[in-house]
Amino acid sequence: MYQTHTAPYTRELLLVAAQTRYSTEKAGASDWAPYAHTYVVVVQPTAPSSNGWCRRSQSCKLGVMKIAVAGKGGAGKTTVSGTIARGLAQAGHPVLALDADANPMLGVSLGVGAEQTDLLLAVRQGLETGEVEHEPTIEGMVERFGADAPDGVRLVVASRLEVANPGCQCCGVSPDQLLRELEDGERTVVCDLEAGISTIVRMEPGNADVVLVVANPTGKALEVARRAVEIASDKAEVIVLANRVRDDSDLELMRAVLGDRELIVIPEDPVIAAADRDGLAPIDLDPGSPGVAALVQLADRLAGAPVPA
Repeated sequence: MYQTHTAPYTRELLLVAAQTRYSTEKAGASDWAPYAHTYVVVVQPTAPSSNGWCRRSQSCKLGVMKIAVAGKGGAGKTTVSGTIARGLAQAGHPVLALDADANPMLGVSLGVGAEQTDLLLAVRQGLETGEVEHEPTIEGMVERFGADAPDGVRLVVASRLEVANPGCQCCGVSPDQLLRELEDGERTVVCDLEAGISTIVRMEPGNADVVLVVANPTGKALEVARRAVEIASDKAEVIVLANRVRDDSDLELMRAVLGDRELIVIPEDPVIAAADRDGLAPIDLDPGSPGVAALVQLADRLAGAPVPA
């Protein structure tokens, strides 16, 4: 059974009952039988637009970009951030992953493990106690408060701290400031924002090239997503991810709130749930599972999208 949702940009999304064998561009033929009664996303290329997702600039080039990931806490934005970052790196992009959440767990979703994630957080917390020297530059933050993740991703814990000197780059800087000041043009930046819409409200046009808004089919998550889309639409390209979709009724609920716009459907996936439970990166546990494959396909799409020159 097929249900087709035509995207207004360059792809066509097909929800396919995952009870037989299907193939994707990324993974080749895969046996989806273990995922019966779930849904998978198959992304098929159509004729590309002349400007991809970059509609704000007439002078675009293939290359790096700044991607902010927003959503209600618990909607799945950290899993999305980590998997998208890994997917972009596998596609050949040098990637800097910024964890700006108040509860920084991006390292787990990236695959550096809970222990290394805790060590990075401890270094950040050492700034508050005076055990760690402050760092006046963004590049210094990347070096001192970061760690190497799989596929060459550089992870930096950059959550804001409550300190006496809020103007200090390494502890008082906000996620929107970080995005604005990372202008070296050599890396694709994926930033897992603070939960909610506060960072989106503060963002200025140009702080990010793309905002990924993550929503799951619950009333609170959808309301946060609706507000985030409304606020971010004048500041960056907005892509909405319908996360943890179980069936058509979930999708209909999300469309009723978010309107007639393209939704990147991320199906409910037991592999992602297992990775979350065990503290693993979903892309390492099973890169071919329906939800992970959908995120990797989105990363491939982003990797080929033009960004502002």
